[in-house]
Amino acid sequence: MRLFVFLSCDNEWYLQTNSCLQHKHHPKLEEEATALSQRDMSEQQQSLVNILFDHKIPPTTISKVLSELNDDDKGTYLPKTLFNYTEKCRNLIDVANGILSTCSDAEKTIKKLEL
Repeated sequence: MRLFVFLSCDNEWYLQTNSCLQHKHHPKLEEEATALSQRDMSEQQQSLVNILFDHKIPPTTISKVLSELNDDDKGTYLPKTLFNYTEKCRNLIDVANGILSTCSDAEKTIKKLEL
């Protein structure tokens, strides 16, 4: 798509007539370009992601590691997807340990020290 907008003197935004609102001439995406989600991860991959994240490996590097280990070469994991997945895991672990999102930072620290 190609959109051209302009701000007129009456302070309104308008779409120019030479805008193209149809998808045209896009190259076919390779299968490696498909974004994979958490549902596409095996249990081993989920475990590996958690271990790497615990060791402070950035999501970008974890994404590269998973794409190297992926046998079928279909799709890649976006770093943001991996970050969101690990955040969900951390939140579930915190809830299981009695650390709620409503707790203050001091309360969270004390509960983590008690573990």
